[in-house]
Amino acid sequence: MKNLILFTLIFAFVLTGCRKEIDVQEIVSTPHTPIFINNYTPEVLNVTASVIGEVVNEFGEPIADATVTLGSTVLTTNTFGFFK
Repeated sequence: MKNLILFTLIFAFVLTGCRKEIDVQEIVSTPHTPIFINNYTPEVLNVTASVIGEVVNEFGEPIADATVTLGSTVLTTNTFGFFK
C-alpha cells in the first residue's frame, strides 16, 4: 500500500513539475485589418435551379395541399406532403 501511495506521489510530481511556465507577455496578438477594394462590382451569374421538399407538422406527419411559395412560383404539396 505504501508503494502505491509513493508511486502516485512521484507520478503526480513528475506531471506537475514538467510544465513549462508561460509568460503572459510572450503572447502577442496581431490585429487583423480587412482590405477594402474600392469600386468593386462582382460578376452576377444567373443560375437555374430546382427545389424539392416536404411539409410536415410538429409530429412529423405530412401536410397535404399546403401552399409553398418561392418567389413568384406557387406550389401545392401532394398527399404525402411533397412538392417540386
